[in-house]
Amino acid sequence: MTLTEARTIDTVSEFYKSMNARESRGKDEQERLYLRILMITDYITGMTCNHAKKLYRELFE
Repeated sequence: MTLTEARTIDTVSEFYKSMNARESRGKDEQERLYLRILMITDYITGMTCNHAKKLYRELFE
């Protein structure tokens, strides 16, 4: 996992992380990667525009 990926995962709420951990049990690496992508997508779609811009600045500037 890259630094950016790790920082992104760190910003995700515990709710999404626990849901992802539960869903990932017993899955192979490819399936776990897919579930992580879904987790991040779900998290992003729940953001307001202002929150998304703020998070982008924190991660990339």
